[in-house]
Amino acid sequence: MAIIDHIKKQIGQFVKSSSDQPSPLFFSSVSPSKEMPTASGHSFEQTYQIAYSHGLENIYALENVDPKKIRRIQESAISCDVPSVKTENDFIVEDQLELDLGDAFREWIEPFILDEPIHVLGLSRHAEKCLTDHGKNVLRDLASSNLQEFVFFKGMGQGHIDEIRQKLKEYLENYPINHCRVIDFASWIRTLVASLERKKTRVSLDFYGLADLISLSPAESVEVRRLTLDKKQEWLQEMREYFMQSKKGDSVKINMQKIVDVFVKPWLRMRQGFATKEELTERFLRISYNPALTEQALHFLSVFYFDEGYPLKGYLLQTDQDLFFADQHHVESFHAVISKACSYFYKPKIFYPFAELIRLLQREFACAWIDLDQNFIEKTLKLSSLFQVYKGKQGSLIISLA
Repeated sequence: MAIIDHIKKQIGQFVKSSSDQPSPLFFSSVSPSKEMPTASGHSFEQTYQIAYSHGLENIYALENVDPKKIRRIQESAISCDVPSVKTENDFIVEDQLELDLGDAFREWIEPFILDEPIHVLGLSRHAEKCLTDHGKNVLRDLASSNLQEFVFFKGMGQGHIDEIRQKLKEYLENYPINHCRVIDFASWIRTLVASLERKKTRVSLDFYGLADLISLSPAESVEVRRLTLDKKQEWLQEMREYFMQSKKGDSVKINMQKIVDVFVKPWLRMRQGFATKEELTERFLRISYNPALTEQALHFLSVFYFDEGYPLKGYLLQTDQDLFFADQHHVESFHAVISKACSYFYKPKIFYPFAELIRLLQREFACAWIDLDQNFIEKTLKLSSLFQVYKGKQGSLIISLA
């Protein structure tokens, strides 16, 4: 009975202390300190221990926890080999934001590198043969495919797939795949000779200074060095016959038209609409991905696809003075300036200050409501074979008949 009375006494004290305390709502809005006394005379900490004790406070006390063994809760980093998508320039906008106004306003072409043969990767013989057996002949077939699906090819293992992925990544690294704003003549020529035997191709290209475009194995290189000159000439003749019968000539002319529309004609219009052959060649050197091969590549294209003529001759308008024009309007303006300027030279030995003749011509064209830029007139008179411009005694430019 004494035990029961003691338990009742403890329960009565607990109920009394709980009834004297404020409601939990009060504590949600007020944060009392540990020393703040409650209505029962106990501190807040003492009241909390009495009301909510579960007997494990001493075990989980802060002083019993080693801070060095506490680990931060965070997500584990998942590493995955995802190839990064590279663009040639950060300022290129997304394709869906571009308005296609034609080649003259595009300023880029599709790269030739995707049409190169897969042997440029230098794969093992087994991996290369396995790809060609399944119709994977050019780099475009690899770049546009999920390489992991090649594991279903007969004879293709995971090691071969890893090799292909690594070699393809190294070959295309830092190359403008989407928008190519330069001309890669080396890739262009590799696409033309892709179906030819490599040894014959290298020997034939050696006559044009382009042998380095084709890589050979050490054994093949030794075999090529042992060839006689007659044998090399024979292989060169086979290559010429191949190009004469091949249908690649149509694709070459289509690509040349795109290059002229994208890189040449807009540039000509910024230079008064016409330029000399030397200026066009310099332009190709500036926009070439590999300038050291530009002139050799143009010579190669000229021999095999343009009847040994200048490759741009059929894509730009030309006068009898070896000048190339962007369009017919500039041709007509050029002849108009020449005709009007000749009317001022009514005597064989007459001459004019160069700046004065330009002003006279501008005035005459303005009276006829023809707006010709001063720079266009100046360039026309300088490049025309009918006139000569030279320095006078006082240092000013003089123009006379040639």
